[in-house]
Amino acid sequence: MGKPLIIAALFTLCSAILAIPSSSSQNPKDVQKWAETLTHKQEKITKLHFYFHRIADKTSVGVVSQANMTNPSPTDFGFLVIKDDPLTLGPELSSTHIGYAQGMSATASLEDVTLAEAFTFVFTDGAHNGSTVALLGSNFILHEHREVAVVGGSGVFRLARGVVSYRTVFYNTSNGDAAVEVNLVALHF
Repeated sequence: MGKPLIIAALFTLCSAILAIPSSSSQNPKDVQKWAETLTHKQEKITKLHFYFHRIADKTSVGVVSQANMTNPSPTDFGFLVIKDDPLTLGPELSSTHIGYAQGMSATASLEDVTLAEAFTFVFTDGAHNGSTVALLGSNFILHEHREVAVVGGSGVFRLARGVVSYRTVFYNTSNGDAAVEVNLVALHF
């Protein structure tokens, strides 16, 4: 095999490798190419264990909106909170930081202390850097264990679906600070 033929073969191989869209590229053309390959891809299951921390008046802004009946309500019905809570590997706020829980929660029940939640886990650590998992559902915060649905994702969690289970490990009744254990199970491509 002659030298020009080897160089041409290597050039063709490198061009083919570079043309494969990255699974985390957000360029619309790359996303379209990625979507076209889905019939040939096997879904992955990811299980993650971490904690999020609510730090009252620092990472969560309360009383963004409040219904007229919130104050007399035993469940604080109608109270809206916007959050940007840190995610860590351990239950201590000082443990390794891996991202943020960003979104909103509203007390949405007249009978139970329940949060209607719509937020995203935004990961900033190594393998998941820039990827997100979107959550939506009711969080019965007085129950020991509760679940919220995974309804989507981006980056390595594209088309995610699954469930997140919560367990509060620390709650300060005087100021509202909390640490919550998170177990995430998601199917994605």
